[in-house]
Parts: sequence; C-alpha cells; structure tokens
Amino acid sequence: MQNVIIVGSRCAGASLAYFLGELGYRVLLLDKFKSPKDPVLSTHILGGEEIYDDLKIRQKIDKCGSPIIKRMKIDYEGHVFESDIVVTSRVIGIRREILDNLLFQQAANNPNVEIRTSATVQNVIYDNNKIIGVTYKDAQGNFHEEYAGVVIGADGRNSLIARKVKAKVLLESEELHSVYYTYVKGLKPMPLPTFEWFWHKQGVILINPIDSSLHCIALILPNETKPQEVKDTFIDMLSEVKTLKPRLQNVKLAKPVKGLKNIKNFIKNSYGHGWVLVGDASNHLHPISGIGIDNAVNLARYLSIQLDCFFKGEKSWADAMEDYQLFRDEQIIPQYQNSLRTLQYTKELPGENTNFYSSMLCTFPSYIKKLCLNSESILEKLRGEL
Repeated sequence: MQNVIIVGSRCAGASLAYFLGELGYRVLLLDKFKSPKDPVLSTHILGGEEIYDDLKIRQKIDKCGSPIIKRMKIDYEGHVFESDIVVTSRVIGIRREILDNLLFQQAANNPNVEIRTSATVQNVIYDNNKIIGVTYKDAQGNFHEEYAGVVIGADGRNSLIARKVKAKVLLESEELHSVYYTYVKGLKPMPLPTFEWFWHKQGVILINPIDSSLHCIALILPNETKPQEVKDTFIDMLSEVKTLKPRLQNVKLAKPVKGLKNIKNFIKNSYGHGWVLVGDASNHLHPISGIGIDNAVNLARYLSIQLDCFFKGEKSWADAMEDYQLFRDEQIIPQYQNSLRTLQYTKELPGENTNFYSSMLCTFPSYIKKLCLNSESILEKLRGEL
C-alpha cells in the first residue's frame, strides 16, 4: 500500500509528489491525461525563485527561451506608468506545457513516486467515515482499486475528489470576468522585457513576452461578452488601445484564441478523514491575480511538511492539517480579496474630467516628481482605502 495517492499531476500534484518522494514516502500519482502536455494550456507568470530552486528546476525554467522580465508597465487609457518590478527579483512567462513537463519529470525521476497516466479516477473508497483509496479506469476501460494512508485531490478547480468528499465551500464569489488568451507573433517588443497591463474600458489586457519571439496576450472582459465575437475580433479589440495599435502592424495569431468563462474565486475546506486538497482543488483565484502557480507549488511544499509531521507521529492528523489550512488561508484570503477589488475597478468608469486631469498629471514633469517624492505617503493612503 502507498503512503499517499495524489490525483492530478499538474503543478500542485507533481510538486507534492516530488517533495513527498524526497522525504522517502511512497507516492502513487494518477492523472487522466496521457502526458502533461495534454491538453495544451496557457502561459503563466512565475516569480518566487526559492521554491523552484527547491524543486531543482529554476535553471531549466530560466533557460526555457522566455526572457527574464524585470519591468512592469501599466497603461490607464493612454496614461503610462512604468518601473522596475520590486515585489520579486524577476518574473518569467513560461508555457504550461513546458512547466508541467518539468514538474512531471522531477516527480517521475524519484524512485519513491509511481506515475500512472490515462488513469481516470471514478470514486473514492471509504472505510466507515475515512477515505482509504480510490477507484480508477485505465485507457483500456479496466477498473482498478488503490489504497493509501492519505488521498490527495490535486485535480483542479473542478476537482472530482472535492466533489466526492463533499468539501465545504468556505468562500465563493459571483461569476467573474471571462478570460481569452492566445500567442501572437510579430508584436513589436518593448525595449526591455516587460509585463504590460492595460486598463481598457471595462476590461484588462495583459501582455508578456515568451519563447520563440512570441507574446502571450490575455483579454479579461465582462462575463456577458460573447466568446465567438472575441475570438473573431481579437486583434481588432487590441487595436482599440491607441498606445498599443502602432505595435500591432505585423501581428498574427500563432495559436487559436482560447477562453475561460464562468470563473469564480473560491476557497474550500481543505481536509477531512483521510483526504486533503491542494492547488486549485482547494482554492481558486481569478487569473487576474497572476499568482496561481506560485501558490500551488508553495502550498504543496508546506503540505508535504505537515504530512511528514503526521507520518512521523510528531502531530496528529487534525493538528497537521489544521496548520496546513491556516497557512493556506493566511496566504490565499488576502489574494482572494485583492483579486476581487482589482476586478471591481474595471466597473469604475472614468468621470467626465478624469482623462483630462490624468493627462495634466502626466504632462507636467514637476507633478510627476512631486508624486514620486511623496510616493510613500500616497501608497499608505491608497492601501488604507482598500
């Protein structure tokens, strides 16, 4: 019997399998897809270097072909603010198909980790009120049972494990803005690798450079937007931004536009008798937060520490899992609230004179210098209003 069964081999699941394997625990990692490249997902911005050092993949990430990004640009209806990024030493845009494969291989290379792909989990197995295993179907349609001391759901925001154990929803938002994204070629790049944020009408445009001289572009739009209309007019919608339009002359789609609708923030109870959730199965934030992957791997590491304490008898199951959930909540709840506030700003349209006074502010160098000289008190005031 395994110490742990992990359902889902993406970022949270593969990271957790690696950390537990390194601690000497026997792990069975199950995934319904044939390989970590199925299906092709999006591109994500990674920060936090330390966790990827712990996973022994940071150098591979930095050599994936995407430029290291150290600049941030925010464009509010043509009023542009740009600076070095100070909340982390650097960020990088990496395709999920690359990142997932790096994490998957790290787990696969550990002799304590067994991976079975094309394994679609069907149900959990109970002994009285405790989860003791799962049933899954293989690629040939055969059913199997596997047992472990702990079953972990790392199977995404639509987690089967969360549904089967009836994990209680602790916080949940209304349906939020939809997200549409693609890769483009031919976009004139910034002089230095830069993450770009455009406030435009009631939405947001995000742009970052990736490998192969491509850019990943995401449109975050009101939920009532029609998906096919966005896909048919994606470049035209970008052209509405006057500061972006001159850079689009040679732009072509390198991949079809993909979309996500019906997105909600949620935080669920993360554990019960014999089971625990991690990653998007446990908590999901709107992509505008830009920190989902870093959260997944950091929480996977912390969960591995708490499971180690439990298996060694240093903590009871309840104490270890309560510590994990408390750590999760301290990290995720502020981000949950911040992402909702950010999306709320998309609904606040400029007043009659807002653009004029914003332009006045940006036109006079002395105003900008005074703004910067007083940035500490201004930032404290803005934070106090949040």
